[in-house]
Amino acid sequence: MPIEVFNQLHGDVVNYLLAVYEGKEPPETLRDYMRAFEGGFEPGMKFTLYTPVVNKLVMYVYEKNCDDNASPRHEFTRRCKDIVRTLVNIADFIIYLQEERYISGEYRGYKAVSAPKNLKKCWRRFEEFYSRESESILFIKALDITPSKKLFALRDTSLNSELSLNRA
Repeated sequence: MPIEVFNQLHGDVVNYLLAVYEGKEPPETLRDYMRAFEGGFEPGMKFTLYTPVVNKLVMYVYEKNCDDNASPRHEFTRRCKDIVRTLVNIADFIIYLQEERYISGEYRGYKAVSAPKNLKKCWRRFEEFYSRESESILFIKALDITPSKKLFALRDTSLNSELSLNRA
C-alpha cells in the first residue's frame, strides 16, 4: 500500500499511534474506535469490544435504557455494521503497518475485563461478525503496539506532501 493510497483514516491512525506513544493527547477522530480495541466499559464509551473467551468477539454498544426503549433491531444492526466496517479498516491498516515494520506488535493476549452490573440495561450486544472481520480485530486487540522510527519518518515526510497525514 504505497503512500499515495493512504486516506484520512490511515493518517488518523498514524497520528493516534504516535500521540499515544509520545504521551500526547490523541486525535478525537479515532478515540472511540481505539478505546474499543482496548475493551472495557468506561464512562463515556460509545461501544466496546469484549472477548469473553479466546477467539470470541462481542461488541457492546452503549444505549441508555436499552432494556426498555431500545432502537429497532434493524437500525441497531445497521449502526453496528458501520462501526465494524471502520474497526476492520483500522485493524487491517495496523496489520499493514506491522507487516511493513512501521510498528512492532508484541502479543499480550486479552485483558480480562469484567462487565458492569448494569450491562443489560445500558449496553446492547452485537455478535454478527464475519470470521475475517473478527480475526483482524481480535489480532489487534491482543497486541501492544510500539511505533518504529519508520512510522515517525512516514508522518514527517507526509507533512511535506499533498496528502497530509497530520490533519487532526
